[in-house]
Amino acid sequence: MSAAPYLIPTLKTLATVALGTVGGLIAFLFNIPLPWMLGSILIVGIAGIAGVNIGGHTVHVPIWLRNVMIPILGVMLGSAFTPAIVAGMTSWWITMLALVGYILLATAVAYQFYRRAVGFDPATAYFCSIPGGLVEMSIIGEGSGGDGRTISLVHFCRILFAVLTLPFLMRWLYHIDGGGAYTSISLGFEMELVDVALLATCAIAGYYLGKLARLPGAQISGPLLLSAIAHATGLTAASPPYLLIIIAQIIAGASLASRFAGVSVRAAGRILLASLCGTVLMLCVTLAVAFALSTVIDEPFAALILAYAPGGVTEMSLIALSLNVGVAFVTAHHIARIALSLGMMPAIWRRVVSKRAS
Repeated sequence: MSAAPYLIPTLKTLATVALGTVGGLIAFLFNIPLPWMLGSILIVGIAGIAGVNIGGHTVHVPIWLRNVMIPILGVMLGSAFTPAIVAGMTSWWITMLALVGYILLATAVAYQFYRRAVGFDPATAYFCSIPGGLVEMSIIGEGSGGDGRTISLVHFCRILFAVLTLPFLMRWLYHIDGGGAYTSISLGFEMELVDVALLATCAIAGYYLGKLARLPGAQISGPLLLSAIAHATGLTAASPPYLLIIIAQIIAGASLASRFAGVSVRAAGRILLASLCGTVLMLCVTLAVAFALSTVIDEPFAALILAYAPGGVTEMSLIALSLNVGVAFVTAHHIARIALSLGMMPAIWRRVVSKRAS
């Protein structure tokens, strides 16, 4: 039997990751914030829409490869939960409660836009509007009568726009230079074997335990939780090697951008425009809520913006890390946002919105 059918997926995956690496390197050389992920997203996304041919295939990153890399980022983000940070987490209860109001308000504003201005059907408009859970909202939305592909692409674009705009916005507003954000992350050569074993356990066991417990975004939240416990209790102060983190960011960015593969320029343009407008509306809600909270709590305004921004857990946490702004605070709020979105918004659709829309 020919080996070609098995080699082609591997070759196209390597070619896609190589494209992402080139994009990341260019972004790094131009001092773009979060360079390895943003550069990867841009060049792979453009290649996907342009229909670039790689051995008869378009750009592609298999789910298993993303699932291998994401736990590494989870372990890295968990290392931000030092004993001192955990001791101060009791002061976050106000911002955690405010997440409920933020989700309801952002969903209501975006729903009216997608329903009235764009013309989506009620189910598609509603599940496009919830600020959390790209995969979960696509599945639940499709099961509720919505267009699963449209929901998936709108959420993808929401995350993409948030990733592409917020680092530059933070740098412009606060003149934050993220270049020193990784100074505490080792190259890995000086790590003790016990630290290597402990971090690997957090990544592997966290992934499977997260799946078993059905945590939102289990591939990152499970490893993040175990890593946070290990670091908060003082078992280790180590973080994954810097080179491994760069590779994980490149692959995560390429995986995110490869969703545009096979989408026509016209269809992509329509969805991009709709999602751009919807995301701008959500960002307006984010800024309003962040400003209101900044008057009553002692957290940096930049950290509040990133904590409530309508992006993904991985992406927003990495932005916070690259800008060295409240990583644990931002990460904890995004995990809570997704959990709350999944826990209450489908129920609101079934009991309230779907009945009014019918």
